[in-house]
Amino acid sequence: MKVLHISLFDRIGGACIAGYRQHQALSLAGIDSKMLVKNKVTNDSKVTEFQPPTSFFPRIFRLLRRQIIKFSWNRRMPKSHMFDARSEYQSLVYRSAMEADIVNLQFPWGLIDYPSFFQYVARDKPLVITMHDLSSFTGGCGYTNHCFNFLQSCGNCPMLGRPLANDITYQQWKIKQQAYRARPPHFVAVSHWLAGMAKKSSLLKNEKISVIYNGLDLKIFKPQPKDAARAFLHVPQGEPVLAFAAASLSDRRKGVAILIDALRLMKQKPFLLTWGKKPPQELSGFRSLYLGNIENESIMVIAYSAADALAVPSLEENLPQTVTESMACGTPVVAFASGGIPEVVQDGETGLLAEVGNLVALTEALNRMFGNPNLQKKYSLNSIKKAQTSFSFEKNAESYISLYDNILSKKK
Repeated sequence: MKVLHISLFDRIGGACIAGYRQHQALSLAGIDSKMLVKNKVTNDSKVTEFQPPTSFFPRIFRLLRRQIIKFSWNRRMPKSHMFDARSEYQSLVYRSAMEADIVNLQFPWGLIDYPSFFQYVARDKPLVITMHDLSSFTGGCGYTNHCFNFLQSCGNCPMLGRPLANDITYQQWKIKQQAYRARPPHFVAVSHWLAGMAKKSSLLKNEKISVIYNGLDLKIFKPQPKDAARAFLHVPQGEPVLAFAAASLSDRRKGVAILIDALRLMKQKPFLLTWGKKPPQELSGFRSLYLGNIENESIMVIAYSAADALAVPSLEENLPQTVTESMACGTPVVAFASGGIPEVVQDGETGLLAEVGNLVALTEALNRMFGNPNLQKKYSLNSIKKAQTSFSFEKNAESYISLYDNILSKKK
């Protein structure tokens, strides 16, 4: 079985990293797995960086198309990042998929051109879309900021400075509708919550959706001695330590503002350990250590192991890998019950949950976590068990191989 994963990156951004880890899990299970990416970061020989033609006229054509796509968004003045189902490469990417038995789209935005890709995909070429957020069934957003236009057909998008009934989000919704009708893929959600949202959507309400959690290499993501981890990072010994990590620490959706308010209200203020990009200035007002943007997984494991708990105060969320990574390292999670988080952070068993956006509830949960070392130990052990049963590479590969086999058997 030859599997090709298509993604924007192999090691940048949560969704792309999850896709790369799926590729790793399948490779370790003996599957001929490869990746095609727009931008390659790793030195993995099975990951290929897409190389479009470099001759003059194809380059000019791509430049013009790129500017057209960019202008179509800019004239509507989007208030946040939106993902476009079009790309400057059109049908070029499909040619790289010809030898695969099955194609799995991971985070393809900016590389895959839906109109041409789905048109040229052969009817007997099975196609899987792994959904890491809502962008596969919305008009362009990965998270909707509590807008439910995707239940109908998008348009009138509140994330645009100039929303209209047939604005670009409606056009994007229409592109996906036509693509899925032309070549129906099989959809995989990485949480039951995401699958539920997809089933409510106008685009996927009649589709069968599998649920497969993202996988982790538990030979890497495992508990390390806390004292040694703190010594390595120069984190104070014998004090409560709270970790907070995100791709962008200042992202409003990740809830840093409400976390700061909760820290100010806590009885015993923990030492704060943070990593990710763009830390807000307000975090410097606490006793803290900012580790920058960690890409090395071994260093990441040490950071998780140095903390007593991880805070995940996300206001909108699917199932972030920070949660599963932390649990695998034996560091329990205090989080808002957002999206798919309650599926793995079981309140009072593997961590503590608070009502989304409730500052008082989050503060109380943090106080409870740091006020009872015995509870911390219980949550830690239960978190490790949950990771071993639900997030291993072996579990992930087994589930995808079963899915691929089932899809390929129906093709015969």
